[in-house]
Amino acid sequence: MKPRIIWLAVAAALAAGPPVSAAPTEAPPTEAPPAEAPPTETPPDGFEPGVWPALAAVVPGALVHGAGHFVAGDSDTGWTLLGIQGVGLGLVALGGVPLAATGASRKIIGPATAVALTGVGLLFTPMLPDVYGALTGGRDARPPTPVPLTARLGYAFVYDPQFAYRNFTTVGYEGRFDHLVLDGRAWIAVDDDNQRLRQQFDWRLWGETLGPREHDGALDLRAAVTWHRFGTDGFSRLSGELAVDGRYPLDRLGPSLRGSFALGALGWALEAYDYDVPGLGFGEDVFEQLLVRFGWGFWFADRGSVALYYDHRKDDFAGGFSAPGLGGGIPGYVGLAADYAVDDTWALDLDVRRGAAWIVGLGVRYRYGGTR
Repeated sequence: MKPRIIWLAVAAALAAGPPVSAAPTEAPPTEAPPAEAPPTETPPDGFEPGVWPALAAVVPGALVHGAGHFVAGDSDTGWTLLGIQGVGLGLVALGGVPLAATGASRKIIGPATAVALTGVGLLFTPMLPDVYGALTGGRDARPPTPVPLTARLGYAFVYDPQFAYRNFTTVGYEGRFDHLVLDGRAWIAVDDDNQRLRQQFDWRLWGETLGPREHDGALDLRAAVTWHRFGTDGFSRLSGELAVDGRYPLDRLGPSLRGSFALGALGWALEAYDYDVPGLGFGEDVFEQLLVRFGWGFWFADRGSVALYYDHRKDDFAGGFSAPGLGGGIPGYVGLAADYAVDDTWALDLDVRRGAAWIVGLGVRYRYGGTR
């Protein structure tokens, strides 16, 4: 029995291992100080916005974009705006020269016009942010937080000498989901037989549709169907369209442009007509349409925005400028769109457009679940 006892004692000692010396008590690790948020980029030292730089953004800034920032002391942003103007000039030449050389051949008119109009947008739009940045130096302003559902009721006055209508009731809604935005609108004349119904579908490719956002930019793939009935005039029009529509925050180009944004869209539409005439069925006339839109705007803190824009489309109430002479009927229309959140729930909007017709519209929006 003794050998067994000895072996058990040895095994127990080996299992226990050598005696462990007492280790000095270590102080608990100190927490690292919280990381500081990166400082907001500010204009360079010596940058002095004001009335004189803003005037320089107009003259000579109308021809040399960025002049206002050069005078104010922000040459980096000035060179950026001037470079955008140069790219626009190049695109105008790239699209316009083939159009002129071929007599606007139907084989190239679509792509060449799209390139030329995109160039026009880049050629003229930078003047507006130049004035804005040279005058304000940038503002800490962002759009209101989007809400799941918005309902709208409004009135619009349309003056078009070619048609009898003048007064419209306008209604609409906007529903936001994870990546999808549904936008439905109806214009119904109260003094004529005329109705326009439109359903738009936006699929968000970049940016957030709901709640807090990492940035104020957005890029959507847009599809829409529009039906417009001219009952008094005996015809109606059905159109479908596909486009890419975006908004770009301009503080990414320079700190003095904080609180402003650029907008643009490029797409294509197909429209078919139906006439109240025996022997002429639906689709007797079918046309294609190039969709181009560009503009600039700024935000009211977190309450709303104002935007100035050019839209090349011709199939809505504004139509296109019908100027006499060369180029008549080619341009689209210009517009101003503004909205303002009175409180968390209610908002107002303004719509002014000038093309072949004048449009002035006012609306009230109910923002379900709205917060500012």
